[in-house]
Order: sequence, then C-alpha cells, then structure tokens
Amino acid sequence: MLALMRKSPWIFVVLPLLPLVLLLLFFGSRYLNEPSTIPVEFIQCSNIVEGCGQQSFNIRFDQVPQVMKPFKVSIEASGAEQAHVSFAMQGMEMGLNRYRLIKQADSTWQAEVTLPVCVQGRSYWAALIELKTTNGLKRYQIEFDAIRQ
Repeated sequence: MLALMRKSPWIFVVLPLLPLVLLLLFFGSRYLNEPSTIPVEFIQCSNIVEGCGQQSFNIRFDQVPQVMKPFKVSIEASGAEQAHVSFAMQGMEMGLNRYRLIKQADSTWQAEVTLPVCVQGRSYWAALIELKTTNGLKRYQIEFDAIRQ
C-alpha cells in the first residue's frame, strides 16, 4: 500500500472525489436547461394538417388526429439537433405521451404517435414540442381538436 502511495499519490485524491464528480455530472445535466424553466411559445393553429408555425419552426400532422389511431407528426425546425413532442389535456393526467422524432433524409423530423382515449370524452389536446437546437432548448405549444371514436 505504501509503495502504491509513493508511486501514485494522486490516486488517493482522485478516487474519493470520483463518486462526487459523477453525481454532479448526472444531476447537474438533468437540471441544466430544465424544461420547466424554458418559456413556452404558444402557436396559433387553425389547420394542423396543412401545418402551423413560424419562420424557423413548422409542425403538421398527416391526417386529422383521432384517438387510438396512429398518425404522423412532421416538424421542420432550423438548427434542431433533437425533437420531442408530448400530448396533454388541461386539468387531466393522460399518462406518458412523449415521443422522440427521428430526423429524415429531407431534414424534417417525424414520429408516428397515438393519442389515448380520454375517459371524460374530451378531445381538446395540447402538443408540447421541445427542440434541442444549436442555440439551446426551445419549446412550443399548439392546441388542436382530435376526432373522438
């Protein structure tokens, strides 16, 4: 043990600090850019199938959304490195509905999603889009109606 201490004294300083560094990296990265602290930009949308957005962001569905029927979400976003969309209803817990979109050859982002059934029969949804971009995290929200079964 003394021979090891003489050859590599730094190991006895680094080893006890390693768990602390790993914990800081793990928890620090989770709370750095915490999504709830990033403001949400609300986007008005009259026809989600035709597409809605602004100059650097656009979202559209391949069909009018219907609960329990898969549909495609497509996003065009300049500078996006990752894209996620989640679905919620105001005042109603709808479970985990977060989807990771996959970058396509034409630089759009796509995912096939399915909306769950609301036990109260409501159909007014909010899509929260989170984009990791070269300029940081961006969040958008679009509200839409789905067809009930």
